[in-house]
Order: sequence, then structure tokens, then C-alpha cells
Amino acid sequence: MRKLKTILQSRYLFKIIAVIVVISSLIIVKFYPYHSIYSGDEIVFYGKILSLKIDGDKLTIVIKKKKSY
Repeated sequence: MRKLKTILQSRYLFKIIAVIVVISSLIIVKFYPYHSIYSGDEIVFYGKILSLKIDGDKLTIVIKKKKSY
């Protein structure tokens, strides 16, 4: 436990780890963007409803898509 405390208190190691995390997160965000399978023009959705949330006049539904249509 003492070794871990000593390692985490090192300024240089902390800066190196922080730089690596920032660079890797930027690479993941820029080169592997999330693409939805839905375009927003759909009228009918087939799948299983995972959660349903009503917040005032806003309705949020999480749907897991069906494997075969």
C-alpha cells in the first residue's frame, strides 16, 4: 500500500498518465464516433422497451432493437 501511495504522489507520473488519458480519449472520440442505426424519420420501432421515464411533458423511452425483423 505504501508503494502505491508513493507512486500516486509522484508529479511526473501523474502528468504522464493524465496526458495519455487525454490523448487516448480524444482519439476515441474523433476516430470512432457513435453512429445511431436510426435516422429520426422512422414511424414504427420494433424492439423491447428497457425503460420508460416521464419528466413533465418529456417522454424518454430506451428501446433495445429486435435481432430479426
